[in-house]
Amino acid sequence: MFGTCLAAGILLVASGTAQEQLVEHGRSALAAGDYRLAAKIFAPLAREGSAEAQTYLGALYASGKGVGKDDSEAATWFRRAASQGFAPAQYQLGIMSANGEGVPHDDAEAAKWFRLAADQGHSEAQFNLGFAYANGEGVDRDDIDAARWFRLAGLQGHAPAQFALGSIYLDGTGVERDDAQAIKWFRLAASQGLPPAQFNLGVLYALGQGTRRNLVIADMWLQLALDNGHDDARTVREQLKSRLSETSARRAEVLARECFESSYERCPE
Repeated sequence: MFGTCLAAGILLVASGTAQEQLVEHGRSALAAGDYRLAAKIFAPLAREGSAEAQTYLGALYASGKGVGKDDSEAATWFRRAASQGFAPAQYQLGIMSANGEGVPHDDAEAAKWFRLAADQGHSEAQFNLGFAYANGEGVDRDDIDAARWFRLAGLQGHAPAQFALGSIYLDGTGVERDDAQAIKWFRLAASQGLPPAQFNLGVLYALGQGTRRNLVIADMWLQLALDNGHDDARTVREQLKSRLSETSARRAEVLARECFESSYERCPE
């Protein structure tokens, strides 16, 4: 039945509704892990000019799922979709340019594509453009522009951008130094499970920097960071041991468990 519907849909690919239905079938195939079927669905749609199908097909070639891995072919499909103004494809083409995959390594070209996608609100592209400005990769280094793009991505919930913005406020790079703002952005990233943000938050609570000193909450965040693979948290926790009573240490463990089990929704401030 599905194959019959697929064949009929391909004949009607010029119809926007039929094309959208086929793209949805392709997405369902991806979700089911049937990459070969997804490629068969997306290929004719991509040839007909669907930017979304072109992007999905490019991603399949980039990953080698459902088709033979071919970075050059992936870049070709991403470029076709990107030339139509499709932000996800522009972002992917930026990544390939930055990594030299399927196209020559070119940081300026990467920044160009990141900007085009970032201007459409693509949070990953905004983060990567911020990173480019922070490091002078493909653009002149500009800490103010870096902070601006990190903020735009962070406001959309992009955890690495939130962490980057917290670090910027902590250092006063591109913004006026503000420890309270650093705490705010680190907490947003930490609440998404980002270990470096959890570690920094724990250290700042231990120091009373940007917030009141609270060794219990400090140990809670450090424990969460350690549990999530941040090994430096172990050393800082060892240093805190002599300053925490057994009762406080147990309280930190309880808080860490409650925080984690609530998906970071019930973490004390």
